[in-house]
Amino acid sequence: MRSKNESTGPKRTFIEEARRNQIIEATIAVVAEEGYAGAALGRVAQRAQISKSVVVYHFGGKDELVEATVQQIYEEIGGAVGPRVKAAANSRERLRTYIESQFAFLEMHRDRLLTVSYLLMNHRDREGSLYLHDRAERINLEMIGAMLEAGQKSGEFRAFAVKPMAATLMHSIHGALGQWVMDPKLSLPEYARELVTIFELATQRLPPTGGARRT
Repeated sequence: MRSKNESTGPKRTFIEEARRNQIIEATIAVVAEEGYAGAALGRVAQRAQISKSVVVYHFGGKDELVEATVQQIYEEIGGAVGPRVKAAANSRERLRTYIESQFAFLEMHRDRLLTVSYLLMNHRDREGSLYLHDRAERINLEMIGAMLEAGQKSGEFRAFAVKPMAATLMHSIHGALGQWVMDPKLSLPEYARELVTIFELATQRLPPTGGARRT
């Protein structure tokens, strides 16, 4: 999810990077507070205490700013979750760590969760498609699917249809976080523990049936 300005042109200076980061942080703050309406360039500029023209100079327009903000949040989540998942000893531990790490990061960064949720569920392209939402779901499903397939190949997980299982896990996490948006008092650690248990049971290898007859 890279903006058009990121893919072309000369490398940005340290000052330019700092200004872009300032604008993205302002976007996160105002969208978390006001919802998708906060993504208006004028509102972001006001929050960052700069002119709207400065925002346009660095991002070109709303699409580029929203894309860069979503990308920044996902990079932060990946930086927090990815190393922990890779360090897990086996597929069962990777599955557990993936679920727990997602919840742990977002519990500490509620503004990121609110912002990415508002942007993914509302930002559309000219054809009316929720293209950022669709892209994020596709990437998540591919990543979760690869993790589940690895567990099957290693013999740790039972045989199951990977795509439905991956979609169920992804939507279970999203549903829990959606509940937390509506009810901040909801215990995410408890929710995470229950999801870990559910998916450990759902993926575990079943003991062989039958056996020798008793005489």
